[in-house]
Amino acid sequence: MDARAKALDVALELREELLAVRERLLLALPGEPSGNREVDAAIEKTTQSSCAARTRDRQARCSSSRRV
Repeated sequence: MDARAKALDVALELREELLAVRERLLLALPGEPSGNREVDAAIEKTTQSSCAARTRDRQARCSSSRRV
């Protein structure tokens, strides 16, 4: 599997995960634990995944701009 196909697969998985979390978040009060461990764990996992992805994007842009 080439890098682009793998990136698309990861993006689709994250999108599905985010949509599921979004549905659950609509039921929870903002900024407060939902009281459901599964929901809270999904929120935390998604937040960590998003932060990690943004960090990788920033690092890639920084390293590619240094090559120029």
